[in-house]
Amino acid sequence: MTTLQLKNKLIRHIKAVDDPKVLEDLYRLLNIETENMEELKTPPNIKDYVTRGYWDVRNGRYLSNRKADAEIDQWLKK
Repeated sequence: MTTLQLKNKLIRHIKAVDDPKVLEDLYRLLNIETENMEELKTPPNIKDYVTRGYWDVRNGRYLSNRKADAEIDQWLKK
């Protein structure tokens, strides 16, 4: 389901709700979620890991899923 489809589905469900208590609870939940989103910051060390991973991929230093699965299977057999 795409983000747009999910939003539309939520809007339809919310429009169908007549209970003020449920609507208040939904509003509180959505407000908490958006407040927390503003507080989330990516720590510098995580940004460093992401940057390093980006350059690893750009320079061909990665494994395909198939190769990684094979290495894990081999490691588990030991």
